[in-house]
Amino acid sequence: MQDGAPSPTYSRACPTCGRRFRDSHTVCPDDETPLGERTPDDPLVGEIVASSYRLLRVIARGGMGRLYEAEHTRLRSRVVVKVVHAHYAHDDGAVARFEREALAASRVRSRHVVAVLDVARVHDGRPCMVTEKLDGEDLKSRLDRDPTLPIADALRIAREVCAGLKAAHTRQVIHRDLKPSNVFLCEEAGQVHIKLLDFGVAKLMDAADLTQTGAVVGTPAYMPPEQAVGSKSVSVRADVYGVGAILYRMLTGHAPYVAGTAAGTLGKLLHEAPTPARAYNPSLDERVVAVMERAMARDAQDRFPDVFALDAALARVTEERSAERLTRRAPASSDAPRAELSPGAFVGLLIAAGTSAGIAVAERGPLPLDTGFRVGSVVAAFAAVLLAFMATSRLRGRSLRAAVVSFLVCFASLDLLARAGGVWLDAALGATATLTIAIALVAGALGYWGEESRGQTRKRTVSGGDGTRARRSRETPRRTARTQARRRGR
Repeated sequence: MQDGAPSPTYSRACPTCGRRFRDSHTVCPDDETPLGERTPDDPLVGEIVASSYRLLRVIARGGMGRLYEAEHTRLRSRVVVKVVHAHYAHDDGAVARFEREALAASRVRSRHVVAVLDVARVHDGRPCMVTEKLDGEDLKSRLDRDPTLPIADALRIAREVCAGLKAAHTRQVIHRDLKPSNVFLCEEAGQVHIKLLDFGVAKLMDAADLTQTGAVVGTPAYMPPEQAVGSKSVSVRADVYGVGAILYRMLTGHAPYVAGTAAGTLGKLLHEAPTPARAYNPSLDERVVAVMERAMARDAQDRFPDVFALDAALARVTEERSAERLTRRAPASSDAPRAELSPGAFVGLLIAAGTSAGIAVAERGPLPLDTGFRVGSVVAAFAAVLLAFMATSRLRGRSLRAAVVSFLVCFASLDLLARAGGVWLDAALGATATLTIAIALVAGALGYWGEESRGQTRKRTVSGGDGTRARRSRETPRRTARTQARRRGR
């Protein structure tokens, strides 16, 4: 097929879902609703541009032109072709601005700026621009669905916008029309990152400005005051303001300035300060608000000097917030009591458990033990096992309660086992029980006091948000008290 205007094509629209289908269809394939009358499609659909790009369908309409999804005829890859509206075809100024957009965007090579692949003209001479096709949605669509974003997400998006602007400013390109609809949230391999769109009113710092003095370009709700008066001295600080305005919108759910008309919005921009962000969202972090307010200062000289400084400020706030989250989480896990079974405590636990079992068995013997001795033995066995468990729990809060419960369960289980077994012992059990109980008490006590007297300093490592590692030491309360007493004695 040769370049040129294709024959007109027709389609039918479904009155229920609004989708259009080929003229050969009579009912909607989705809901079987009868389709409407056949009407001509966009005349450019089906045209092959620059012998390479077949225009498939219209995907968006803007003030300057239409966006078409297209397919590379040889590579079969999908791209987007932006074509100037027909009524601008003979407007030299409009055509020049369109070509300036293509030049500005093609200068910038960044993961965060939409890539321009080619420029060409359609059959009637109108200029067009070929860009990569993006999967996802623009930030405006996201905010229409979720009016505010979590602070972490908003900061990440703002920093990625700064990354795209760094690349643009380095190539002497000022965007001048930052707003949510020009920030695209791309989905690639399960990850979301942003790309800046629409450099239609971009200013090339090393070339003549096509905007006349006094002419207002951009979007009033997000532009800085100096741009609203058509100043020729618009600098990179205009884009700093734009990032702040987008951040304001993401965190408050409102544009900085809103009125019923563009003129009304401009009037507010020129004579009023925006509503304080915390009036809309009182929970906002004061550090985030401070960065945002400086970026949106009405006097350009009061803003960050460039997006590099703005990004550094956003990075500091992000790191501080991350470090604080880690610090808040650390005590819950690292300060919790942990069982540490020393060898002495382990031996005490085994002997005391065996003794308690022996006492329980003795209750079934032919020569019952003296009642007082039996009660004393049970108490002694209880103390021995409790000491062993205390050695592991270190007398820390709920761990001590857990030790007592564990002991009772252990003792009751052994008692039940012994009673069920019906084992009979001779009278020698009395002397044996006395000896083993004494050993259990000594072993348990040694295990507990030995564990306490170690006084070893425990190191706890906490990772900060900036990648550094801080080490804290923690001593047992008893160890600390003894150390302080020795120091006072000196």
